[in-house]
Amino acid sequence: MISLLKKYLVFVIFISVNVNAQIDIDNHEWKLRKDKLGIKVFTSKVPDSKYLAVSATMKIDATKPESIVSMIMDLENCKEWAVQCAKATVLERISETETYLYSRNNIPFPGRDRDAVTHVLWDRNAQTGIISMSSTVVDDNRVEKVKGVIRIKYAIARWRFTPNSDGSLLIESYAHVDPASDMPKWLLNSLLVGSPYSTMKRIRKRLSEGVYDNAVLNF
Repeated sequence: MISLLKKYLVFVIFISVNVNAQIDIDNHEWKLRKDKLGIKVFTSKVPDSKYLAVSATMKIDATKPESIVSMIMDLENCKEWAVQCAKATVLERISETETYLYSRNNIPFPGRDRDAVTHVLWDRNAQTGIISMSSTVVDDNRVEKVKGVIRIKYAIARWRFTPNSDGSLLIESYAHVDPASDMPKWLLNSLLVGSPYSTMKRIRKRLSEGVYDNAVLNF
């Protein structure tokens, strides 16, 4: 179960992955771990890795991709939707679709907080309207290590937002991570399925508040 939770920490790390990362998500052998309130959470083994990957899906009615992208880019308010997010800031903005971020996440006791520097890339398909985000943790010394906080060395994550013809939005997420330190099995279990599930619930609630209804993207 430690491997399961380690995978899940990718959610905890907020966002991280390279669009061209060599991960064949579609060919994973996903196992449904939770199906409740329109939210599904899956886990899967990953070739050549002792850690599991985690994926979650949810459909939201009457929601534009621009709204959720703007919500995710609103780093100062990450606590409103990302479970365990304590802090997220932009270290460097290369363009509207490429940034380097620093994020720190609260982990329940007896676990220790995690932080990471991630390279984030966005992409929008002009024909389908699908927006994808990917990020990967990078070895970057611009942020000094904090005493008592474990620096994540490997984590990848993906988000994909697909607009449907009925005006709804399909939200899909993927994460795979090495948390850099073992945790109690009960804590790993709780984070593995519970965190992505709770994050999806918070996303739905946050978007229903209408804060990002009029969002416009520059890419």
